[in-house]
Amino acid sequence: MDKYIDKLIDTRWFMKVVALLIALLLFDSVYDTNNDNRSINVPGDDGSAVIENVPLTAYYDTDNLVVSGLPETVAVTLDGPRSHLENAKAQRNFEVFVDLSDAEIGRQEVEVGIKDLSDKLEYIIDPSTVDVTIDEKVTEEFNVEAEFNNSLLEEGYKAEAALAEPSTVKITGAKNVIESIAYVKATVNTKGSITESFTETAAINVLDRNMNKLDVDVNPGEVEVSVDVKRLSKTVPIDIVETGSLPSGVELDSLKLSQ
Repeated sequence: MDKYIDKLIDTRWFMKVVALLIALLLFDSVYDTNNDNRSINVPGDDGSAVIENVPLTAYYDTDNLVVSGLPETVAVTLDGPRSHLENAKAQRNFEVFVDLSDAEIGRQEVEVGIKDLSDKLEYIIDPSTVDVTIDEKVTEEFNVEAEFNNSLLEEGYKAEAALAEPSTVKITGAKNVIESIAYVKATVNTKGSITESFTETAAINVLDRNMNKLDVDVNPGEVEVSVDVKRLSKTVPIDIVETGSLPSGVELDSLKLSQ
């Protein structure tokens, strides 16, 4: 029996079959088709990255409420396997948000959350909380004050009052902001010397009493401003002034001007 085994071992095909079986056993022990090899963390293969300027989304009743105090973007620090980390950096397929759907009117601190991020990654959001003010949204109509720089008029010209079309706009914003509106202006930014009438498009600026610009929505946001420009003139009478003297025996009967 031993001689038969020794003879079998010396056979080239027998050794090839044994080597193949050993290779298959080793492969099966390393690779398991039931496991996702992307979730295997290789020691030393973790990393960290800071993603700047990530948009911050707010969920609230946009039809009836106004939210102020929210930053436009935040920074997110991610830690975890490099494969997931690089994908998150490249795709940015996650969302940073604040949920204000149940928030009440007033000032409050809310937590910043994140969703659609791989559960293989840990995160830190900066800032992690934000102070916001929630107010009732209102819409009111205001008259537009059209204006332009009179110093641009050429010498010898004058301008009538600037007129805006349309002359009123609807302004939407937080109730307390709407109540603070003192001026609604459409200022023409004409350049160069002005010698004739003109019409230009001007943006609407909404200001408080201290001339601070207010964060509101204006509809329409632009108006047409018309300015009537005329040359300065005045109608005056012409007086006839006699000079010299008439010869003896001659008398001046009358003088008449054609204009």
